[in-house]
Amino acid sequence: MFFHKQFEEFDPLSGDVPSHPFSYLPEIAYRARTLLQYRRPEQITAIAKRINSEVEDYFNDLKYLAISELKEKLDPRDEEFERFFDWDGSSKIDNGRWIFKDGMEDELDIQTAENTSEVDALKSIIEKRDSCFFLPDGAPEPEPDEYSEGKDYELFAVLSVKQRPILSTNQRPIFSTFSAF
Repeated sequence: MFFHKQFEEFDPLSGDVPSHPFSYLPEIAYRARTLLQYRRPEQITAIAKRINSEVEDYFNDLKYLAISELKEKLDPRDEEFERFFDWDGSSKIDNGRWIFKDGMEDELDIQTAENTSEVDALKSIIEKRDSCFFLPDGAPEPEPDEYSEGKDYELFAVLSVKQRPILSTNQRPIFSTFSAF
């Protein structure tokens, strides 16, 4: 998941970007910084927080919808239903509910934080945003290509500058996540 707090340790607009292990990292950072040149650090942090919130909500919504579809599709009296759900309550049907079993998310065949990059998730969010899928009821519809925190290209630029290497204990660069700009 996206960790905007790393901007406290790394200035996304001027921090050093190594050319190892990917020789194009400095060029990617330069391009992203050019797109963000008129943004203050606190605005970039606000964009990062928005990305984090949107991506987290996106995965949660996908899971909720998949579980709801599964509940509707399966009959509670079938063994297949009990493979996914546990009864939480007493023996009386009015005093309990079916809950989704922990660890069964992999069986849903949906995008998750573990199998989907932040870039792909953000791209899906932006594509669906125009249909107002993620807006609360009564919220004003955003202009295409932007959120109040920034335009779509700025969101992807923030994703790319946050991809700074983190040195592991053996001093080999590793990345918190990999995304392309």
